[in-house]
Amino acid sequence: MAKNQKTPTNTNGMKEDLEERKKFYKMLLAPTMSLEEKMDELGDLSKEDLAVLLEQFKADEDYEICQAIKQVLDDRN
Repeated sequence: MAKNQKTPTNTNGMKEDLEERKKFYKMLLAPTMSLEEKMDELGDLSKEDLAVLLEQFKADEDYEICQAIKQVLDDRN
């Protein structure tokens, strides 16, 4: 028997979330933002979110932000 999958009814919320994530990525990649500021922003995220970001930025080959994410994760351990 196949399970019924619920389709999201609020697609506007999903679009808003995607836009917020795009803004956050752009902010982290901004050359005007210091490494310390980036680490402050990253410090508010969960380990799972940091892992996702790390994979995303590895694909983009952004060395500085990858180092910042790794540092935040190391500080938590």
